[in-house]
Parts: sequence; structure tokens; C-alpha cells
Amino acid sequence: LIKILNFLKITNKNTPQKQQIEYKNNLKKIIIDNKKLDKILNSEKKKIYFPLHFQPELTTSILGNNFDDQVLILERLSRFADNNWDVIVKDNPRQTFYQRGKFFFKRLKYLKNIHFVDSMEDSLTLIKKTDVTATVSGTPGWEAIKNKKKALVFGESWYSGIHGCMKVNENTNNDEINKFINEKFQESKFKSDFNNILSQSYEGVIDL
Repeated sequence: LIKILNFLKITNKNTPQKQQIEYKNNLKKIIIDNKKLDKILNSEKKKIYFPLHFQPELTTSILGNNFDDQVLILERLSRFADNNWDVIVKDNPRQTFYQRGKFFFKRLKYLKNIHFVDSMEDSLTLIKKTDVTATVSGTPGWEAIKNKKKALVFGESWYSGIHGCMKVNENTNNDEINKFINEKFQESKFKSDFNNILSQSYEGVIDL
């Protein structure tokens, strides 16, 4: 019976394998080539880098709050960027079709200043070549402030209170973001904030 229904297209067995292929194909359609990426990176326009988080994961599912839906961040960054900024985005190399269905890509079509790059592009290089890094709560935000770049943090992160970071929520307006970005990065303040956190921390264990 299932075979007959499938043949008549009354039902369609959308297997994980099919969903993964669809996700990869949709991603390929929006990725810009290296020539366009170089043009954007070398242009005079300011640039925001947003590496999408792997999902499902603690960094989004729990620490992201409403921004577990990462397109909400892209929509917010797009409104802020307008015609004055470019937003460079790359998906996590380990990402699967989870939360990357057809509506994910349909929503992206309305964001004209968002540029997807290959998932294997080096994240640290993009952090250094752009002006601001945006993240839900992940390591790129920390890498940015370590390199004296500003970070916009949309979720909950251990480093979001350190100088160089701005916690963004639904009520944060463009003027506040602009003011934060235009303030001079103070390395001494960054070190002081970090050492304050370090003084309250303990040695831990990480895996390989």
C-alpha cells in the first residue's frame, strides 16, 4: 500500500538521506565563489561575520533562547547592515539538515546583503578580515575579542561581559549597535575583564 501511495505521490517518504541531499543542494545554490568573496573582503564597506552554529547543540538550543532560530539573527543583522554593511555567513562544516529545511532557505531569499561562503573557509581568517563578529554564544565571539575585534553576542556566553562584547536582544536598536561598534577597543579593559573572570575560575578538563 505504501508503495502505491508513493507512486501516486499521495505520500512521500522523506528519508534523512533525502533531507541531507536537499540541504547540501540548497546550500550550494547560495554559496558565493572565491572571486566574489575576495571582492567583498577588499571593498570599503564594513563587514560582519556570522558563523552559523552546529545544531542541535547547547550553544543554541539552551544558551540561544529565541535565537536558537539563527535566521532571526541573520534577519536582524540584515536590517542593521542595510546598504552600509555586508554580512558574511558560513554554515558549520558538521551541520546536517537539522533546522536547515526548505523554509530556512526561503527566508534567506529576502536578505539581500547576506553572503554565504563555503563551510570550509577558515573562520579565524574571516574574523580578522571583517570588522565585527556576530555569534549566539560560541567560540568565534571569543576569538574576535582576543584579536581586538568587536563581538555581537545574541545568547548567553561566559565571555559576553568582557569588554569588546555587546549583548544583543530583541529590544537592542541600531543606534546602540552603532555606538558600540564605533567605540575604541581598549585592550587594557579587555585584559582586566578577562583576568577578573579568570580569578574566579578553576582548572578544568577538556577532551582532545
